[in-house]
Amino acid sequence: MLRPCTATLFIISLVMTACSPAQHWLVLRAIRAEMAQHYHGCVPLGWNPIPVDGGFILGENVELDSSGWWLPPLWVGVVPRHDISQPSVRVISQILNDLAAEGLLQRSAISGGDQYNMTPMAIRYYYDDDFYGNNPEGASYLCYSKIVFDKLQWDRQIATNRVTNAPKGAVHFVCAFSWHPSAEATWILGDRFLQAHGVLLAPTANPIVIAYWQLGGDWGIENVEDATLNRLVDPSAWPPIKSGP
Repeated sequence: MLRPCTATLFIISLVMTACSPAQHWLVLRAIRAEMAQHYHGCVPLGWNPIPVDGGFILGENVELDSSGWWLPPLWVGVVPRHDISQPSVRVISQILNDLAAEGLLQRSAISGGDQYNMTPMAIRYYYDDDFYGNNPEGASYLCYSKIVFDKLQWDRQIATNRVTNAPKGAVHFVCAFSWHPSAEATWILGDRFLQAHGVLLAPTANPIVIAYWQLGGDWGIENVEDATLNRLVDPSAWPPIKSGP
């Protein structure tokens, strides 16, 4: 239940100016709408995650750097034929081939291997952004589900002594929303291999706890709890780290 953002009689006019109940409810709706655009379940596109401490780091990657190309594609990868004997590359190759079979990638034979380009169908599922720290390396994914908020669990004003980017006079809050994953995209439903090689992007905690500031109708998210720990659906599905030289 929304708690009134009042403090003492001495500062009540300042608080109400910074955070009227009507404006505050609109801000909570805006936060909910922004979070609802966040992807949840995804498949690594052209790279192999290495399980580490409940999460993972980036491993083998076959994505090409096309930033210097004229009219560069959104994503392009090449699997060299001479590397296909490596377990990590074999997994990447099968993922890409399964995605091509679903119409999300176009596979082309080139000298020395296979090239993969995204099709127009895949663009709506593509993700390489960094949502509050969950993808600082800008890794590429094709995502099959999103976060769906259920309801506001609680919301309260807090005092903050830390340095923030909030404007002077802003009021600070923490809220929590319960949520569930959306229905999965049809392209992953019948493919157990893709399902096993999925990733759950942070935040994965439920409810999601969000720290934010508000000044009138302006607002900003300062922190999303558990926003940096991505998880593998099945860590055992990925090739183990090679040991030795």
